[in-house]
Amino acid sequence: MTNKLTQLNYRWLLYPLAILLCLTFSPTSMATLITIDFDSGLAMGNTYTENGVIFSEVGGVMFGPADGGHLQLFDSNGDSSNNLQSSGSHGCCHIDIYFADGYIFDLTSVDVSADTGLNQLTASSGAIFGIDGVNIYDFTTIPGWSNLSSLHLDDIAGLSIESMVFDVHKVSEPFTIFLLGLGLIIMAYSRREFVSRS
Repeated sequence: MTNKLTQLNYRWLLYPLAILLCLTFSPTSMATLITIDFDSGLAMGNTYTENGVIFSEVGGVMFGPADGGHLQLFDSNGDSSNNLQSSGSHGCCHIDIYFADGYIFDLTSVDVSADTGLNQLTASSGAIFGIDGVNIYDFTTIPGWSNLSSLHLDDIAGLSIESMVFDVHKVSEPFTIFLLGLGLIIMAYSRREFVSRS
C-alpha cells in the first residue's frame, strides 16, 4: 500500500514539472530591441550592415565617407556619432532594409536629424510614411509598422538619419526547444505509467 502511494505521489509530481517546463520554455518569439546608430557597422559597396541589419541600395549607389558620393556615413550634425546621409538629388537612392537572419520585426522609431522633405519609408505590410522634417518619429502608435520582414527607404535626398530602433522577434534557441520536448516526454511517460497501473 505504501509503495503504491509513493508511486502515485511520484507520478503527480511529474505532471506539474512537465507543465512548468512546457509553459516556461515554449518556443514563442522573444522581443529584442536593436538600435542602429551607424557607428559600429561595416560598409561594403552598396550595402551597410550593423547588428544584423542590412541596408542595401538597390540601384548600386555606394556607401562612403563624407566625400564619398550620394550615400554617406559621417557625423553631419557634430554630435560625435555617424549618420546615414544622402546628399544626392531626389530619386538618387533607394534602400532596402532587412535582417540578415530573416527576423520579423517592428519598427519602433527613426531619429531624423536633417530632411528636405519628399522622403518616403515603405513597410513590407504596405504601410507608407512620408518623412517630413527633423524629428524622432515614433512608429509604435502607427498601424502597419509591426511584424515586418523589410523596409524600403525611397527617393531620399537631403535626408540624415541619426538612428533607427527595431523590436526584433527572435525564435527560441535549440536548448529551449529541447527543454520543451523534455517536458512533453515526461508528461507522456507519466500518462503511460498511470494507464499501465490502473
